Amino acid sequence: QAGELLLASLASCGLGLVQKTARERELPLKGAEVEVSFERDPDDGTRYAAIRLAFVLEGVDLPTARSLVDAFTGTCPIYNTLRRGGPIGATAEIR
Repeated sequence: QAGELLLASLASCGLGLVQKTARERELPLKGAEVEVSFERDPDDGTRYAAIRLAFVLEGVDLPTARSLVDAFTGTCPIYNTLRRGGPIGATAEIR
């Protein structure tokens, strides 16, 4: 469905920008995963009540992982377009 395609593009943008930023900063990122979840607005099926991205990064410490996710949220046009329409958030964890 269209919603899943949108969220898949958001996840793809997230992973691509995290990996690109890690390369540019010469960071030892060994792995990156992201899980995207959403909740539909119960009163308006044409909107999301929330969108969440949970990144799990390997090979870097937690502050570095957070800075990589911040680089994504600061530059991804898909994320920032969705952010203007409602609640969206991204978190970072390490493995």
